Amino acid sequence: MTGNRSTATRLTLAAMGKMRRTGLVLLGMMAVAAIHAQDARLLIAQGDSLLAADKAQKAMEKFNAAVKEAPTADSYAARARGTYYMGKYDKSLLDMDAALKIDSLHPQANYQRALYAFRTDDNAATVQYCTRALDHGAKAALRQHLLVLRGEAEAALTDNAKAIADLKEGLGDRLEDLPALKTLARLYDATGDNAASLSVLETLCAAA
Repeated sequence: MTGNRSTATRLTLAAMGKMRRTGLVLLGMMAVAAIHAQDARLLIAQGDSLLAADKAQKAMEKFNAAVKEAPTADSYAARARGTYYMGKYDKSLLDMDAALKIDSLHPQANYQRALYAFRTDDNAATVQYCTRALDHGAKAALRQHLLVLRGEAEAALTDNAKAIADLKEGLGDRLEDLPALKTLARLYDATGDNAASLSVLETLCAAA
């Protein structure tokens, strides 16, 4: 009886030891993954800075390195930004879809997918992707861009009330998006709000 208890104890201790070793291995793997993700975020930030400076090829080197370092939704979405900027739309679409396969609610990837849809006149899909991003964490400047893009797509679908609401909120006081301002003026005119249309047209004249 005592022997059986000793054997059971040894087995239990061995199992506990194995569980602890497995736990340590998992913790180590998580730590390594976190380091890779941090490195990838740095590469993405560097790539975005280069892209803003119109150095697309150098930006792509950073984005490619980010994907290699950590193939996350953030990394794929970043590389999609680069290829879209360079006009390589089919390659960009592949990375957008890769990002969305990892995280279907990823705000930036959904925005880029919406841009692609709008470019191909798929306005219903544009609204769908924009709405998904807006409902799942899009903030600050990205939120404004999403609202404007959704408003443009809604205008194309003649959903005028929603288009006006989105364009107004997305544009705010910004004057640099002249096409969106023109769309808003046209929508006001189409709905009989001549005063609002004239106000936007005056803003356009001032910005010209």
